[in-house]
Formats: sequence, C-alpha cells, structure tokens
Amino acid sequence: MSATAAPTSGSSPMLEGGETRRDLDLILLGRLIWSELPLMAVINLMVVLSGTLVLATAIAFAPIAPLVGAILLGPVWVGATVGCSRLLAGDASGIGDLCRDIRQHALTGIRLALVPAVVVAVLMGSLAVESASDGQDWLLLPIAVDVMVLILLLFGSITAFTLAVATELHGRERWLAALVLAGRNLTVCLGIGALVVLLLLSVTIAGPFLALIAAGPLCLMTTAATRTFIDGPDAENSTKRRTA
Repeated sequence: MSATAAPTSGSSPMLEGGETRRDLDLILLGRLIWSELPLMAVINLMVVLSGTLVLATAIAFAPIAPLVGAILLGPVWVGATVGCSRLLAGDASGIGDLCRDIRQHALTGIRLALVPAVVVAVLMGSLAVESASDGQDWLLLPIAVDVMVLILLLFGSITAFTLAVATELHGRERWLAALVLAGRNLTVCLGIGALVVLLLLSVTIAGPFLALIAAGPLCLMTTAATRTFIDGPDAENSTKRRTA
C-alpha cells in the first residue's frame, strides 16, 4: 500500500523489491487530483457551503459560531479524509462513497473539531470580557494561554484527522500522537499550515473562489503527508495501524 498516492497510469506506488514509498510525491498527488477532479470538486463545495453557514452564524450570533463550525465542518473533513485515504491506497472512491463516509464518521469528525472549537469559543469570550472591562489586564494571561493552546491544536489537526481513520488511537492519546507526529515532521506541517493561512487570507480578500478549488487538494495533501509520517521509521513505534 502506498503512503503517498494511488497508482496512476504508468506509475506504481511500490519501489523495486516491494518496498513502500515513504516520501511525499507531489507529482503523483497532482496526477491523482487531476484524475479525481469530480470528487475534489464535491469536497470543495461541501467545505465552502459549511463555511458559509458558519460565517452566517458568526454574523448573527458569534459566540456559537465555533461550535457550529465543528458540527458542520468536522464530519465533512473526516469523511473527505477517509475518501482520500482510500484513493491513496489505490482503491476507488466516488461521490456516493464520500457521502457514506461523512455519515459513518460524523461523530468522530465532530469530536475532533470540537476540541479546537471550544478553545476558540473560550478565547472569544475572554476577548469580549477584556474589551468590555477597564483595568482587567490580568485577562491577558489566560488569553495568551488560549492562543498558544489553539495554535497547538490547529497544528495537531493537520495529522489528527488522518490518525483518527488510520489508527486505533482515541481521545487524548490521539491528540498527543498527532502533536508528536507533527513535531517530528515540522517542515512539512509548517508548509501545510502556511498554505492554510494563505487560503484563509485569500478568502477574506478575494472571497471564497480559491476555497472552491483548494479544499479537496489540501485534504488529499494532509492525508498523504500524515500517512507518510505514520509509515515512516520514526512513527512506527508510536502508532498502531488499524487492521482490517
């Protein structure tokens, strides 16, 4: 099974002698994105529609927007991750499979997304109290703590969703493994994080047009990167692969 991309015409995910690839092959990922454009487009559309509903919630009643985001975006992202994992393993994954994966793994996606969402909600509350009160400088400390925790959770989210569908880890153990995995592969995860930041900036400046084409490929890239980390020699002793 390939840790990077599904086999395409004229290419194989296996090296000579049956050894599995352990590097992130961006060329193969690009070919896979091109061959699976319909699925990528549906993932893009679902993410944009969910994000639009979250934005509408934020305009109407901001305090619950992070929780709404977790409920809407969590299932979509974990379902897309399952589909991308299937593609990277060389199996077929269509739009019907995506909808089924979202339904079957919805609770897992919500649980994962709720962790950073709760931190965001607490941070928003702290900022609101601090801005509404004079002489409450002591609130700057919990605000700083919330920001640092949120950054760590978002960083761990790069690998957490793939770990949720590729391993038997749960709860705190899964988040710790996600953070350790991301820390051991800091350069790749920082690059993915930078792409996410640029995507969010583009949405605020130019609207959701880039998100309409980038969400699916981004999910495929994070899934492929995490699978590469899991299959790498540094992670083999820290994660337990799911057995069929």
